[in-house]
Amino acid sequence: MNAPDSARQAAPTSRRRRAQSVEVWVGAGLAVLLLLLVPLSIYLQDSVRSALTPAADWQAAAAAVRAEYQPDDVIRVIPIWSDDVRVFLDGAQFDLSPEPRTDTLDRYKRIWLVAGLGRGEEAVKAIPERYTLVEQQSFGNVVVARFDVPPTAKPKYDFLEHVADAEVSRLAPSKPAEPCTLWRKDAWHCGRFDKHLNVGVRVRDMNNEARTCIYAPPVPEYAWLEIEFDDVPIDATLIGRVGMDNKALRSTRGSVTEFELLVDGAPLMHLNLLPRDPEFKEFSVDTSTLAGKAGKVTFRVRAKDFFDRFLCFTAQVPSP
Repeated sequence: MNAPDSARQAAPTSRRRRAQSVEVWVGAGLAVLLLLLVPLSIYLQDSVRSALTPAADWQAAAAAVRAEYQPDDVIRVIPIWSDDVRVFLDGAQFDLSPEPRTDTLDRYKRIWLVAGLGRGEEAVKAIPERYTLVEQQSFGNVVVARFDVPPTAKPKYDFLEHVADAEVSRLAPSKPAEPCTLWRKDAWHCGRFDKHLNVGVRVRDMNNEARTCIYAPPVPEYAWLEIEFDDVPIDATLIGRVGMDNKALRSTRGSVTEFELLVDGAPLMHLNLLPRDPEFKEFSVDTSTLAGKAGKVTFRVRAKDFFDRFLCFTAQVPSP
């Protein structure tokens, strides 16, 4: 007895769908494999290059930097994950950003570049043109270059450099202001030492980039955390960035966090930072009506649910 026509038509259709499904899964598998092979290939290339870069080359490069290193210098190491040269430069300042950023490098007078694994030429070219290449030399497979930062690039006022002089306090509803006067481990603490709730300059993982910023997480009781800077030379603008670090983004706790900027008591900016927003947000505030004056700049932070809201920000008055 012959099968109905509809059944005979359904069988090939079903086989075609299964074949298409297999093709989709095979294609997806190959795509994933390719994505895995690219970083694996880079890793293997770096491993081979690393084996061809003796520790003596890194040590010689570090010695050259150490001989001329000054307190206002910063060092970039390429690749950024390499510790081969850092072990010989204990106490030096390092820029760990994946790419050279002017808003970070402008803070320093000179930039040292130490590039190994055959990446010297590309690393030198990656440094922004605003910085002047002063010297360059090679130590085996490691390139050392020094760049000068033009004086006009340095901010007129960098808040990160003045945290130790800031006035920090908590302002809870219906309570007197609580000054945070305990300075310990390069941070301000309120009442007693607290390894989580303090204000200080830290290197934090901001959207998968190591950034030096002012760590200022919100405090209990829906209180404002205030950080005040006196005698700030005001100019046309005040710029910076603010956001939550990766530890905050991974947490399931915490609420929207408010971030405010005031000059001489007048609120000029209010931002609401969502709990899982990964962006290290740029901000720019027009202060032209106050230009030429020395004013009090206040940053304020608060959140209804303060748990795991690890906020960090940068701020500068740029040079004219």
